[in-house]
Amino acid sequence: MTPKYSAIDILLWLVLTDPDVLRLKPATLVLRILDNDKTHFYNCWKCLTIFGMSALMRGSLKGGVKVLQAAVNVAIRDTGSAPEWLKSRIEIAQRAMRRNW
Repeated sequence: MTPKYSAIDILLWLVLTDPDVLRLKPATLVLRILDNDKTHFYNCWKCLTIFGMSALMRGSLKGGVKVLQAAVNVAIRDTGSAPEWLKSRIEIAQRAMRRNW
């Protein structure tokens, strides 16, 4: 099974178990997938990245940067490094914050 079909299976499961799932914000959706296990959520760099990117898209630059930095820290803790694209999102958001000051 390819990752695309795995994602479709997850979405199908969510829609069948909660018809209002499509109204959820991305981070809330991830938390729902994890059965509201916040410990797992906050120890998952990919989950934190979704949360941080969602915050940035809603205009919460400071909050988004804080969460993305937490994602970097968890990635480094778990894998020894963090993806460059993730670090670059923090830099982009920080530049936007400086422009808005």
